[in-house]
Amino acid sequence: MPGSSCIDALTLSYQRSDDLMNFYKDPPRRKKTIPQEQTKGWVHTRDRVGKAAASVLGTATDVAHEILFTGVTVLACVPVPGLAPFARVLLQIWDALQSVDTNRLQCLRLTQRCADILLSVHEEVKEAGDQVDEELQTPITKLTESFQTVESFLLKQIHRPFLKRYLKRDEIQAQILSCDAQLTEALCMLGLSIQIKILRSVQDVERERREDQRVLVNILRGESGGVGLGVSGIDTQAPGMGVSESAITVRPEHAMSVPSPGMPRTLQGTPTISDPSPADNTQVLPTLKAVQASQDAQDLEDSGDQGACADDPEGAVSPPQAAAELDPNVMPIPVRVQRVFNTGWTVYVPLDLLTNAACHRALTASNRHSDFSLSLTASGELQVSNSKFDHSKEHYMSALEFMQASATLIWVICLCLQASPEALIGSPTARAIATFFQAHYNYIQHRLDFGDTFPVYLAYNIYIHHAYLQNNGNI
Repeated sequence: MPGSSCIDALTLSYQRSDDLMNFYKDPPRRKKTIPQEQTKGWVHTRDRVGKAAASVLGTATDVAHEILFTGVTVLACVPVPGLAPFARVLLQIWDALQSVDTNRLQCLRLTQRCADILLSVHEEVKEAGDQVDEELQTPITKLTESFQTVESFLLKQIHRPFLKRYLKRDEIQAQILSCDAQLTEALCMLGLSIQIKILRSVQDVERERREDQRVLVNILRGESGGVGLGVSGIDTQAPGMGVSESAITVRPEHAMSVPSPGMPRTLQGTPTISDPSPADNTQVLPTLKAVQASQDAQDLEDSGDQGACADDPEGAVSPPQAAAELDPNVMPIPVRVQRVFNTGWTVYVPLDLLTNAACHRALTASNRHSDFSLSLTASGELQVSNSKFDHSKEHYMSALEFMQASATLIWVICLCLQASPEALIGSPTARAIATFFQAHYNYIQHRLDFGDTFPVYLAYNIYIHHAYLQNNGNI
């Protein structure tokens, strides 16, 4: 009908006028679409923002975004609470970036740099102690303000009309450069503060180390009211542990004593650091002999009780004086080893035969082993020769087995060695030999690099034993 067509035309004109008024009232909004050439950079920036927020808040990115905007109290339990404002402002920057229409690439790079800065700060704070101390509050506040400046700039770009953005394009470029400069300045300030904090921590640790070293030196010198260990010549200002190896000396009154024949095999006294200088080793033996001089008289009286250390074909050597109870700390001496020492120790005995495991195996081994071996010569004649020990396994000993075997060797020398045909078993000469080897083992085992270079010291010990036998027991 003609009347209805007029009404429709009038209604359409009113709708167009309303749309025109809305156009001037509200500026057109950019559709949330990303150009194809910016997709890769956009996805990379989004991942960096999510990773930075999650690393600080300890939650997934979306959950962290929800927590920051709803104010849930879970923020009090985040791994690095002092950096939570960074994550909150960063996510607000990302939200503002979604509506930016012009200078999108520059704003995208600015947002990505904020995310990279947050990740870097998180790693630095984590290495410095995982806590934001008072020393870092000022640079943290400065960096937060620079983040807020970036956020304010993006929000201003969103609400600014297109014509105004176009006319002030040079000013906008200057603001972008200013935001970047503020981020750089705040980041440098934070890095310097973290370096100062680390330096102070190192100085505190060094101060505590020097105090502990001073207390240790006083204990070693006997200046702390206790019993000193008899070590002198320590340089308290030397680097490392503060001990100069070439300056260490041993006082004779604190040297490790050698067990007497009438007591169980235990190491008396406290092990001390011996002088590593080979030139001074010649003075150690006379000093140790002088220390043991007071016990020689008692040793002569007890020498009659050493019959138990003679050849025992029935098994391992029993403890002296036939103790009523067996001492679990006393190692049973293999019969073959005992016979070697009863006859003057002229055959090389490898240390792997004196470890705890080897000594215990000697209890169940057959005692019918002959000290002689028969061999057939090229002419078909039988040849009788001394049976030698197997030396092939000694080079594979561990440091623990070496320490066990060396202690057992001292025990065997004291109880079973007949130094000369006219001397008794366990005589002062045997004790002097035991003292010599005790000083030798102290020298090796108290070296700082004993564990690291043990094969070298093991070879050196084998050389010392062969040299002793080649010199016919002269020390």
